Amino acid sequence: MINEILESIAKNLSCYSGYEVYVDDMEQGVTEPCFLLKFMRAERTPQLEGRYRIRAHFQIVFLAGTASAINDMSESLPFDVKKLDVSVTEGKETVTKTLNAVNMETHADTDEHTLVCLFDYLWTAYLVEGDPDYMLTATIETEVKNG
Repeated sequence: MINEILESIAKNLSCYSGYEVYVDDMEQGVTEPCFLLKFMRAERTPQLEGRYRIRAHFQIVFLAGTASAINDMSESLPFDVKKLDVSVTEGKETVTKTLNAVNMETHADTDEHTLVCLFDYLWTAYLVEGDPDYMLTATIETEVKNG
C-alpha cells in the first residue's frame, strides 16, 4: 500500500514538467529544481474484527534553486497531495480509492531555497496473516474524510 501511495504522489508531482521526482533514496548531485519524496513511518491502531487504522507519515522536499520558485510552489504543492487517488489490488481486480491528507504542514526556507511539506494519510486495513509487511500490502477498507 505504501508503494502505491508513493507512486500516486510521484505521478501527481510529475505535472511539473522538467522537475525530477526522487522517491526515498536520492542520489548525490540532484538537478534542481526537483522533489524529494519520502515515506517517514507508519503507525497502526487496532480496531474491531481484525481491522487496523493505519496512519502513514510522508514528506516532500522541494529543492527550488531560486527563492521565487518557493513562493509559487508553496501555494500549489499542498493541493497536489491533499486528495490522492490510489490504485490498489483487491482480490483479482484493481480499484481506485481516494485518500485525503491530514495534519498537513508546509515550511518554506527562502535562504536555502527549500519547501518542506509534511502530511499523513489514514486508512483502515485488515492484517494479512503471516505478512510482516502488512502496511505494504494492506487493502483499503474505507475512505477517510478530512474533518
